[in-house]
Amino acid sequence: MNADNEIIQIYQPDTSIAKPVQAVENLIALFLPHANKVDTQLDVNDLMNPAKYDDKLPVVLLLSGEIVVYRKAGDLLFAWPNAPYLFGLEGSHFRYETYRLKATKGSEVFILGREEAIDLVQHHDGALRDLLEHQTWLYDIMSSRDNLLINKNSYQIVCGLLLELYQYPLEKRLKMSVANYILDRSNLARSGVMKILAALRVGEFVDIQRGKLIKVLKKFPSDY
Repeated sequence: MNADNEIIQIYQPDTSIAKPVQAVENLIALFLPHANKVDTQLDVNDLMNPAKYDDKLPVVLLLSGEIVVYRKAGDLLFAWPNAPYLFGLEGSHFRYETYRLKATKGSEVFILGREEAIDLVQHHDGALRDLLEHQTWLYDIMSSRDNLLINKNSYQIVCGLLLELYQYPLEKRLKMSVANYILDRSNLARSGVMKILAALRVGEFVDIQRGKLIKVLKKFPSDY
């Protein structure tokens, strides 16, 4: 491992991608009186499946708890957003065929049709601005994920996902396996991921205890 201590900027947390909480809450408040509650105590594997809603394109509202967003291709974990959150306003069939959403049990989730949601935005003062702010944030998140994975080697992806994981509070990281976090979000082989993590630990770049990321200790080396 090259110890020149210069990190490649493969993933740099950017405060400009912070969730526009007020805009999301405004949209949820607008949609909620017209939405139906989902029983998340059941095993709801795909909240975005139009077949569940008479082939109407659904918009998912998350009021409390968490939703796990998967890319169907490869079943990669794309995002793990917490409330408040909404998804589905993009409205293209491509989006519905690309992603699968699963709510964690006990989360408070509501569904309404996209056409009804768009009509509500159209006839409510200020809602269009909230919608644009929300969509801008969502596309930034998608672009950030693509930047992390596309045209990167295994080492760069592992480093990027480690830095991404490190943005979570410690109490949440203590519930996450470092290896599983990386494997769920990439197509990397477990053996290669474990080898890279072991090398970073030996070089004292990360503090990993019982498979949990405690701390990033210093900048990662540029080469592996």
